[in-house]
Amino acid sequence: MKVRADLIDLTGARFGKWTVRRLGDIHYSPSGGAQRYWVVRCDCGVVAKVQGRLLRSGNSAGCRACGRASMAAKNLASSRDVGDGRTIASIARACSLKLTTVDKRFRRGWPLWLLGAAPGSAPHGTGFGRDVRK
Repeated sequence: MKVRADLIDLTGARFGKWTVRRLGDIHYSPSGGAQRYWVVRCDCGVVAKVQGRLLRSGNSAGCRACGRASMAAKNLASSRDVGDGRTIASIARACSLKLTTVDKRFRRGWPLWLLGAAPGSAPHGTGFGRDVRK
């Protein structure tokens, strides 16, 4: 197989859960561009071909099975009860934060008023909460 001199060798590199094994196929478009595919192996053992640009950009970080597992973990986190009948997902929606941000803060022991969970529940003058008085 002919390899171009300007090709970035990704062999052995890790991208998320992928480990690059070797250069796979090169697909040429009618306009002359080339899509380089790399043979990669996921931590769970799945072997696949992935475009180099997707690896380098971070748009492919693992196989579909691992993606489903991480999504299941995220869904479990969103249904976690904070103790007063509310969930992490409801707090994230209420304070317009990412679900993962609220979940990390909750697991680290942040008090609910600091998460922005209850508008106006922040102690007076702290600058947190939605009704900060001057």
